[in-house]
Amino acid sequence: MPSGMDKFFWVLAVGGTTIFALKTITLLLTGHGAGDGADVGHGDLGHGGHGGPGHDGQTGHADSAQSAGHGSSWAFQFFTVQSLAVFAMGAGWMGLAAQEFFARSEAEALAAAVLFGVALAALLIKLLMKMRGLETSGTLNVRNAVGSTGVVYLTVPPEGAGQVEIVLQGRLVTWDAVSAAAPVPTGARVVVDSIDAAGRLVVLPL
Repeated sequence: MPSGMDKFFWVLAVGGTTIFALKTITLLLTGHGAGDGADVGHGDLGHGGHGGPGHDGQTGHADSAQSAGHGSSWAFQFFTVQSLAVFAMGAGWMGLAAQEFFARSEAEALAAAVLFGVALAALLIKLLMKMRGLETSGTLNVRNAVGSTGVVYLTVPPEGAGQVEIVLQGRLVTWDAVSAAAPVPTGARVVVDSIDAAGRLVVLPL
């Protein structure tokens, strides 16, 4: 008949594994988690990070703040629950293995279980932190567009705004733009000279 310690390890192993599996499946099915904050904050990338036709230029910024807060809260919950689940899963299975194969006492089995659970949780924490770092580095920063070339999507006037298609941090985006000189027609190639105070591209024809 299983001892009390065996039952304890079984509860940890099965409970931790179940929670870890459910959270991981939820992440895969819903797409929530690390990737949430990177794209949403810039609106529809296919129609302009600062508002294209029919878009309010300020809406993207409001959505950015809301989505960033939601993403951070969700990521914190995911981070906490997954860490605890991984600890329980690792400790439970290691405790059972230790009881069966090498531990000379329940104290040794418990020590091995705790150490393995902590190590596994620490590994998960390190991986999640790397993922968050990659997400942060992948967030679009319009100032990285300076010096890039693109194609005019909507005629770019000296006043008001047209739109230019450029590759920004590896993504094809359509961004609001103004001309530093004469109007630039649709289809013309341009280079991004600077970024104005409104976050628009200031372009020059090539």
